[in-house]
Amino acid sequence: MAKDLFANLDLNLLKTLSVLAQEGNMRRASERLHVTQPAVSQALKKLRHHFDRDLFVRTPTGMQPTSFTIELMEDVAPLLDDLSMALNRGQTFRPEAIDRAIHLVLAPHMAGFLSTRLFRAIRAESPQAEVHLHAWSVESIALLVNGEQLLGLTAPLEALPKELSGLELADDHYTVYVREGHPLLGERHSIDLSDLDGVEIASLIIPEFNTRMTHIERLLRSNGFSARVGFRSALTSAVTETLRSTDMVYGASSFIDPAELKGLRALDVKINDQYLNYPVTAYFHRRNRNSPLVDWLLELCRDQLQGAEGDPPPPVG
Repeated sequence: MAKDLFANLDLNLLKTLSVLAQEGNMRRASERLHVTQPAVSQALKKLRHHFDRDLFVRTPTGMQPTSFTIELMEDVAPLLDDLSMALNRGQTFRPEAIDRAIHLVLAPHMAGFLSTRLFRAIRAESPQAEVHLHAWSVESIALLVNGEQLLGLTAPLEALPKELSGLELADDHYTVYVREGHPLLGERHSIDLSDLDGVEIASLIIPEFNTRMTHIERLLRSNGFSARVGFRSALTSAVTETLRSTDMVYGASSFIDPAELKGLRALDVKINDQYLNYPVTAYFHRRNRNSPLVDWLLELCRDQLQGAEGDPPPPVG
């Protein structure tokens, strides 16, 4: 008769296995679990004995989970999350009690607009929180997957790892920015997409979103128009400075810090007399889909995106 691997298994060991698989590092796992490294090592020894197989392979960069561990955690981690939520449902989440580091990552095109607003909103309710705001990079998805970053805000991603969930928080008006006196301006406040046919484009690089092709290029070409990119940069300041001295256009978010737009004008873009919108999307690990902390942060982000445009940031309490 096959051994019942669930019988006599300490569920705390599975929690340790889950965190160690996410971190790939004994020290970071012990810090997340609030135990010593020897305690994590002892738990791993018990798990190896229980399952009678190797669970990790040591590498120069850390501990790599074996295929058995990966498959086990894909099935077990969501169940552990559900069990935790069921047992803690009666506990009241209190933002003011947070005394940990919160790591958030923001797309570069909205970092200037959101950073101060979001920091002040968090600290107004959680004055002891240590807030880390990171710029979205090519590593951000991996950092969200391994838990080093808790929540990320950006434009919709083309491909999403199975470990991550996405939630649309607000509609972003697709806007074109040009210099004062630009030939496209005149007296109007909006343009048709056809007006951008063949116009030279300046673009902000957003990793995982427009690394291969900018959003405005994709829009123009999919609607039968030509697209010419003249300048690309990962720095918003470099893009806006280029706009001030050329006739290039910059298609971007409406959530841009007004301080970055000095000397520039905004034009809404329409197709068939309909404004172009796309969602600002929050990305987080599936294991956090019922987390009170993540739910609270999502609500704060949604409030700042939907209600703070054009308003000064709230004061710190």
